[in-house]
Amino acid sequence: MALWRIRKGQQPSYAFGGIIAIAFAAALALRSGRAETYFLPGIVGAAAGAIGGLISVVAGRPLAAWSSWFYRQWPLEWYWRPDVRPAYTSVTWVWIAFFAARAGVQGVLFAQERPEMLAAAKVLTSWPLIVPLLIASYVYGNRKLHKLGGPNVDEYLAGHQPPYAGQQRGF
Repeated sequence: MALWRIRKGQQPSYAFGGIIAIAFAAALALRSGRAETYFLPGIVGAAAGAIGGLISVVAGRPLAAWSSWFYRQWPLEWYWRPDVRPAYTSVTWVWIAFFAARAGVQGVLFAQERPEMLAAAKVLTSWPLIVPLLIASYVYGNRKLHKLGGPNVDEYLAGHQPPYAGQQRGF
């Protein structure tokens, strides 16, 4: 993938990061002599995602808002409005549940030393579930934003006062 990205003139950093992660996981498995150890970084990563999401909600700065801000570059202050933030908090709770369940299932399979089942769980809880999760997050979050009645980004930037048209596109 790294060579393909370089050939296309794209940044290969994500591909190289993946190579490094795979090499690290493989080294852990070789060193321990246990095949299931290969999945340990992913289990820790899923648990960290759940914990990070929980911390972000408690801090009033939900992870879903940070994710949207990173992608869309809308003003960060807009996300923290009391008529906007609850939509991102709700979606973050869904993400927390997903990552906690993923870490929990894989953690149990790791403890039971079942590498074949762990591999299947890893595959099933990756793209086959993450893509629908992201689509559902977008649809649910957009509906929640509209229900909250806050301003859309353009109204916020223009300094409009209520009543607002509300967020019509994007989350």
